[in-house]
Amino acid sequence: MDARLAARYPGDRGAGQPVHTVYISAAEAGPATVIEWGAAALELLDRQPEVFAELGDETVLAMVRERLRTAPIADLRLDFEDGYGRRADEIEDADALRAGDTLRGLGIGSSVIRIKGLTAADRRLSVRTLELVLDGGVPAGFVFTVPK
Repeated sequence: MDARLAARYPGDRGAGQPVHTVYISAAEAGPATVIEWGAAALELLDRQPEVFAELGDETVLAMVRERLRTAPIADLRLDFEDGYGRRADEIEDADALRAGDTLRGLGIGSSVIRIKGLTAADRRLSVRTLELVLDGGVPAGFVFTVPK
């Protein structure tokens, strides 16, 4: 059994890991989410330069600023579970379609959704949400997670 498991799931792919992860409710995410978060972070950096000066010299801060300008979110996870709650089917369907469009349009390294569970009570809705997110194609770096 261990040999089969190791053969099918060899572990780290060597592609590196994102330096941070952002979870946001699928109801709140849209095509501008990454840009808006980056702009907010840059504004904070400009407003509190003395705080950030303690983190590194000008070279480091220039690298941070460039990262926030070009790729502020490395791993975006749209949540259809705890951070989303229960909503009417038509609302969740619309959010799932928008989530798929959003993730496909971002082109970031890791695009993730967290669906509700796969228990008997949630399975139908979870599978439907996943199908709708993928309706227009699979986003780059797509992964879906199942909660506890």
